[in-house]
Amino acid sequence: MSNADRFIGEYRIDRPYVKHEWIPVVEHVIRKLSEFLDTPIRASSSASKHMETWAGLDIESDGHFAGGIRLSWKGSLAATVEKDPRDNKFQAIVFLFSHDKLMTTSDGRECLYLEYLVKNGVGEWDFSGWYWDEFEEFTRYCGPERGV
Repeated sequence: MSNADRFIGEYRIDRPYVKHEWIPVVEHVIRKLSEFLDTPIRASSSASKHMETWAGLDIESDGHFAGGIRLSWKGSLAATVEKDPRDNKFQAIVFLFSHDKLMTTSDGRECLYLEYLVKNGVGEWDFSGWYWDEFEEFTRYCGPERGV
């Protein structure tokens, strides 16, 4: 079990937020997300500069990938601390692009939802599915224009 996974799985909701405790945890989770997606990840700023108060971190693919399809993505990473520490998790909401145009499912779902959960002391990312952008996060990351 990594120290970061232990921290996530044992962190209590009533514990005060201490920035220097969370920085290595966020860096660990981003590293594991990069491995899960098999692509380098670029954060909008380093975790240490961003985390004065924890609200989330903007992340994106480090350029285009998948050859001529020119895939890229942008999104956010956030932590959820629950009453029961075993339910603590990180989540990433990701918008996928091809040739810089937003990709959606045939029914208009725009974002991929990924979760990082600690089970039996080991944290792993999992794909939860495509979802509608009900909180209009796309506009936050990409502006009001949508691809065709």
